[in-house]
Amino acid sequence: MKVLLTGGTGQLGISIIKNKPSDVILLNPKKSEFDLRDLDSCKLYIEYEKPDWIINSGAYTDVEKAELEKDEVLKINYKAVANISNILSDYGGKLLQISTDYVFDGNKKEPYETFDKTNPLNIYGISKLRAENYIRKILTAKNQYLILRTSWLMSPFSKNFLLTIIKLLKERESIKVINNQIGSMTSAHYLSKTCWKLIDKNNYYSKEKKFLPPIHHW
Repeated sequence: MKVLLTGGTGQLGISIIKNKPSDVILLNPKKSEFDLRDLDSCKLYIEYEKPDWIINSGAYTDVEKAELEKDEVLKINYKAVANISNILSDYGGKLLQISTDYVFDGNKKEPYETFDKTNPLNIYGISKLRAENYIRKILTAKNQYLILRTSWLMSPFSKNFLLTIIKLLKERESIKVINNQIGSMTSAHYLSKTCWKLIDKNNYYSKEKKFLPPIHHW
């Protein structure tokens, strides 16, 4: 099985590479080889390699800065995903799209279910939801996609809230942190294992002519 990974330098991407099954041929192109903003270049790369799966962990993820760069956010998080979906539809490849809890408004007082009504409040959430909707429109008929929504990644590498706090505690006597946001911290390591498990289960279900639920939360 050949799998193309986008976002291979991020927390999840690094973890996906580390936990790759031995029987998988993993394509992990550099940004210069596969830039999500360059639709034509991505199209040529995918059409040449024809991966069985694309794990799209690449995204514009700076939620606050996104409000100032809306066109860039939509280009990477929505238009690039629409482009990938169209190409996969043509030759039968499948997509595992990493999405986010930001497709919800956060007003629910208990964990969100996959079927709960979406209501994004910022451009980041809007861009990811548009991508989800396009994927479902283009790839549903042939069972060609899985959407995995997640939240607030943590890992021993790259940039994340935990590493920032540890660094600040080592440097300062005291630190100030906002206290008006609530989230569910998620291990990039276990999320990556979930990605591989979902692909494996989907492949098995497809052979049995069954369907795995298309949207998941982790």
